[in-house]
Amino acid sequence: MSTITIREYGAAKREPLSLLDYQKLSISNEAWKRSLGLPSAPLRMEMFGDVVEISAQQVAGTIRVDSIIVEIAPKFLDPENPDDRDWRQVFWQVLMVSEMGKTIFGRAYGTDTNAVSVAELLAEIFITSYYRGSSRGMPLQYIENSEFSTSVRGTFDYSRFNEWLTKPWLVPTVESALSSATPLNRLLGWAASQLRTLTTSISQARVLEMVRNELPHPNRALPDIISHEKLQLDVQHEGLRPALDIAILLLRGHGVRHGEGEKDVIGFLWKSDDIYERFVFWLCREAGRSRGLSVHKRAAKFGISATAPALTTTPDVQFRHSDGSVVAVLDAKYKSLNSKPNANDSYQILTSAHHFGCRRVGLVYPSTTSSVSDVWQVRSALGGDDVFISALRLDLMEAGTARGRRSLVATIGNWLDGLSTKLVGDDVEFATS
Repeated sequence: MSTITIREYGAAKREPLSLLDYQKLSISNEAWKRSLGLPSAPLRMEMFGDVVEISAQQVAGTIRVDSIIVEIAPKFLDPENPDDRDWRQVFWQVLMVSEMGKTIFGRAYGTDTNAVSVAELLAEIFITSYYRGSSRGMPLQYIENSEFSTSVRGTFDYSRFNEWLTKPWLVPTVESALSSATPLNRLLGWAASQLRTLTTSISQARVLEMVRNELPHPNRALPDIISHEKLQLDVQHEGLRPALDIAILLLRGHGVRHGEGEKDVIGFLWKSDDIYERFVFWLCREAGRSRGLSVHKRAAKFGISATAPALTTTPDVQFRHSDGSVVAVLDAKYKSLNSKPNANDSYQILTSAHHFGCRRVGLVYPSTTSSVSDVWQVRSALGGDDVFISALRLDLMEAGTARGRRSLVATIGNWLDGLSTKLVGDDVEFATS
């Protein structure tokens, strides 16, 4: 097994790779592009003889193709100072919160520590999604049953007319009947079987066995990846989305190594900025809940023109009182923060501040250390109240434990309580890049 370790948006690395493995990795690369809806492939690769130059963008996680593993560390990790904490475990905890949108300060099924394995986290997401999405029953479809009968049921099967002539007492018929043997149900049944063999939790294994028995038994052949990637869910069964995503991951046959000496389990890639924004939204919801604030992400129109549509702004988090008034706004920025926010991010959050009438707004950046946010006081020559822009740094590596997630929620909560009041100068001068 050969492992190539690179960093998201980091410098390209050169590694030995055969032409055949390069071609297989290229096919997988395009599949991940389609699956995540990316504008370009997540891996940039170029062959130089028997060496590949490889780099990654827009994603973090792990790809496995046969004996080749490509690990893509998130860009906020400092390459010069490796973190002892396992970012793979942390990312699965973040993914779990982002997908299920619920509080999971407690432990996963059948575990006695907060740092559970990747397989158990996958199984928990799958199980929760399955029972949520199947609360009104699993999808059904009409299938045609062809048989010979002594009476006509359904319609006469003209394709077997010659056979009928040899046995006129048996009528060939085609009858439609509702069945649970849909491609989706078979795929989920297959995924439950796979997860049952991966998890080390006895209780999870029992639940997965129950799920497998509730669903149609899959065919012996491996499900077809191309057709199953096109499966669509109706509104009634949208809760099955995380379970379907995990089934597709399993089907691709990728793996991730999550510790020396441990067995390979399921590989993953995620669209980094999307997952990060959803995780920040969850943190804000938990912080706002204990303060009587609701959290929303809604587009807002501003600016009036007689000849053009209104302008819009969509901050990632709006904190609202029960009367609907907005008291604070945050924007999640999946990028590194240097000494101050760049111009575009600053202008964007200022627009939200003026539109919603919020004096306190902030930009949230990922980091490997949590720190008290810097605050810039912004004055306007047009008059009116000053606006205070905060830059919050969140140590995402804390998300791997329940205590760490509470600490991240507390960071947001402290900001809401106005505890971060350090001002940087009287006026702000934004970076231009």
